[in-house]
Amino acid sequence: MSVYDYCASCSNLNENYNYGKYYCTRKNEWVYACDQRCSSSYLEAYGRSRNSMENMYDRSYHSKYYITTIVCKMLGLPDDCHQLEMIAKLKEEMMKTHKGRVLISIYDVIGPKIAECLLYDKEDGITLANYSLKHGINETAKAVEKEDYTSAIKIYAQMTKDLARCYNIGQKIAVTKLVDPASFGKRRYTRKKEITNC
Repeated sequence: MSVYDYCASCSNLNENYNYGKYYCTRKNEWVYACDQRCSSSYLEAYGRSRNSMENMYDRSYHSKYYITTIVCKMLGLPDDCHQLEMIAKLKEEMMKTHKGRVLISIYDVIGPKIAECLLYDKEDGITLANYSLKHGINETAKAVEKEDYTSAIKIYAQMTKDLARCYNIGQKIAVTKLVDPASFGKRRYTRKKEITNC
């Protein structure tokens, strides 16, 4: 597939991004530039260079899964490998619950840091990538196949914690979480900072 098969090549996609997502003016929502383009509302972005489209695609692709993406890339697995598909499915399931969204918000902070450490670790990076694939990612994928999402989250979270410890990445992360307005007697959501142990 070429970059022209993805949202990155559509003029409905604004080039400003937020956590790897770009705003689609047609759908009025944030989407990944690496998602397959929709046929009904696609408008080719003639003014956008191929290089710019590829940068948008890469930024979205690497921000979707972080550790899994980097591990698969380091070990030469294809972009559409089974492991990435299963992690994508797990993330979709997690987005359905408040607890899942909080866990993803933590991962969005720590995941890119771990992925970067793995990628540039010339001494132990490949060894850790192989270990993470065998004991973390593959086991998570097996649990997702069985639709055992609780086990899948535990396995992936443990792998993430182990890698964070290995690279000495902070033990405490500030997470912004939505607080239920009913608890304050107001009709709006307020944000509060919460310190979470990794």
